[in-house]
Amino acid sequence: MPKMSNLVKKFYSEHPIIFDFIKSAYDKYRKNMISFNNYDRQHLAVREGIEKELDKIVNFRTDYQFWFYERRFERDFARLFGKKFGVGVSSGTAALQFSLVASGIKDGDEVITVPYNFIATALAIFNMGAKPVFVDIDIDRYTIDAGKIEDAITEKTKAILPVHLYGCPCNMDEIAKIAKANNLKIIEDCAQAHGAEYKGKKVPVKDIGCFSFNTSKILGGLGNGGIVVTNDRGIKNRIDILRDPAANDDLVRLSKRTPCFLDAVQIAFIKAKLPFFLKWVEKRREIAHIYNEELKGASIETPVEGKNVKHSYFRYVIRSKKRDKLGEFLFKHGVETQVEYDLPLHLTRTFRNLGYKKGDFPITEKCSSEVLSLPLNPFLEEDEIMKIIKLIKLFDRKN
Repeated sequence: MPKMSNLVKKFYSEHPIIFDFIKSAYDKYRKNMISFNNYDRQHLAVREGIEKELDKIVNFRTDYQFWFYERRFERDFARLFGKKFGVGVSSGTAALQFSLVASGIKDGDEVITVPYNFIATALAIFNMGAKPVFVDIDIDRYTIDAGKIEDAITEKTKAILPVHLYGCPCNMDEIAKIAKANNLKIIEDCAQAHGAEYKGKKVPVKDIGCFSFNTSKILGGLGNGGIVVTNDRGIKNRIDILRDPAANDDLVRLSKRTPCFLDAVQIAFIKAKLPFFLKWVEKRREIAHIYNEELKGASIETPVEGKNVKHSYFRYVIRSKKRDKLGEFLFKHGVETQVEYDLPLHLTRTFRNLGYKKGDFPITEKCSSEVLSLPLNPFLEEDEIMKIIKLIKLFDRKN
């Protein structure tokens, strides 16, 4: 179902009984739909582990037990991704913001990132007083076009914040080369890239990576959460201070998001999924391969994985010049899809103060008007996958 618009919210406030009747009818219709996320199937698969972890934490007697449970998870998660330290926080946005502050980014500094993404990345930059500077994306990977980064660098530029969007790693060799030549920090947004790899190494490739544990993510809790993983003890120590309002340090004033810990309840859900998530990534890749093979020749553009990367397929995005019509057709025939970032950040009212205009980032704007995400999660059944493929081919024949 599309996100609730302001018009729908107004209708609900004025006609709650009618709204509930319509919603009830819609919910009955939805029972037979192919779900975009299949949260119910996922939680059923890990229910025993969730219950075990929750039973453990509800029997804690001391603050120290909670503290130890949380710290051990941070350490174990960081090691899973090849890093020494992990610092859990309340969201992926907080992870990004604290990483910027801990890296020495200050008011008035500039940080290079992309306009094709969820608002959290640019907002994290803006929240702590820096300026997001946008660079267009690569049309195949949907990640930052490394060849355009140097043109965006000024004397105020202090960092590059690449986003491994949809689970596809950025061109980190080229980004690292540019960062080194210009003495810039690199902070990787890995919110959608749990399990993705670049040249055989799990992201983040460099020293600082930020993950989200939002429910929608490949490895999510039941709500919000985030974590910073790093090899830099200084970064780890500064983020420890930033997330703790009782840290009694000058840095606390710069955090702007405290208190900001990752809750034990969220960790319980994440820990229950940890033994399965790499298998889930492989299942996502298998389904993506089926889509790629079966949709050859269709009037859509399918994802390009690229060389030296392992895509984790948080989203399976196609591009179609008839995106909206295709989405409506699939929904009518019982398939839930999702439109990603249909309004690029540089064209939002939120960031109009940056002075960008339509046409500044043509690849981003093209993708925003054409991208549609198909259902892709480890709990799709084979007949559901084939139904989606057949419907896309049927749409082609009719249009």
